Parts: sequence; C-alpha cells; structure tokens
Amino acid sequence: TLAVTSAGVEDGASQMTANLAIVFSQLNKKTLLIDANLRESVQHKLFNVETKLGLTNILANKQGSYQLTRPQSLPNLSILAAGTKVPNPQELLSRTDFAELLFDLEKNYDIILLDTSPLNLASDALTVVSKAKAAIIVARKDYTLATEIQHLNQQLNLTGAKIIGSILQEF
Repeated sequence: TLAVTSAGVEDGASQMTANLAIVFSQLNKKTLLIDANLRESVQHKLFNVETKLGLTNILANKQGSYQLTRPQSLPNLSILAAGTKVPNPQELLSRTDFAELLFDLEKNYDIILLDTSPLNLASDALTVVSKAKAAIIVARKDYTLATEIQHLNQQLNLTGAKIIGSILQEF
C-alpha cells in the first residue's frame, strides 16, 4: 500500500499515481487505485469513472459492500473513486474504518496506490500516508519550491511513514 503525495495542487501527483497504477497493472500485478483525495478528486476524470459511490460513501455509510471500476483495456486494474463530496474529509479518513478497509483490500491486491490531497490544500495527506505502508513524494521541476518539499518531508516523517522515494517530473 503506497501513498503518492505532493506539496502543491499543480505538482502532478494524481497523474503520476494514475500512471503508476497503469504500469503495475501492465506488469500483471493485481492493482487497486484509491482516490483518497476527497477535496479535489481527479481519478474519476482521468479514467472516465462514474463517481456516485466511492470511498466517502463507504466510510460515511459504513457500507459492507462496494463496487470497483475495472477499465476494459487494463484487466489487472481496479479503481475506487473518491465518491460523493463531503464536508468532513479529514474526519472520514481518520476513522479506523479506513485503516480496516485498507487491511481488507490488501488481502486481494498486490499493489494498492492511494492518491492523496496535496499538503498545501489540506492535511488529509498526512492521515492517508499514516495508514499506508510507504509514501512517494512528487514534485514538479521549476515549480515546486525546495522549502515546500522539505516541509512535506518533515510532516510525513512525523506520521511515521516510510518515504521510499521522490519523483521530479516536468510537463
């Protein structure tokens, strides 16, 4: 279970998460992409996924069952969209239900990727990362400030997360 996060909205972490999910699925790894960016979710747009039910609905309603989307061209990839927009994303992500959901899903998938909100948007990313096994930091060349990355790294270290690397991208 790997969380992908960034300091800013324009750093491209969501696109990087989607690309990683595609690559892992093409390597025949049973992959699940969870859009845990409950403030500005984009995975449903990137994969053209219906967003009526998703992570927020599972966490808010404590639904025992949920439906994952599987793109036809990527049979090893499943997507759990963010779901209905809620006023309390931090509260939902902090619940033990989220950690229990991840634990249950880890039994069925080789790779779980969590797309998080950027730190400058909300501290939700810290909550998500704390429930993941590891994290990757995404930065954008000539855009993300070094001080922002240092702050993000410090905040992530406070969660006890294992930061396995960073990606500097240019687009």
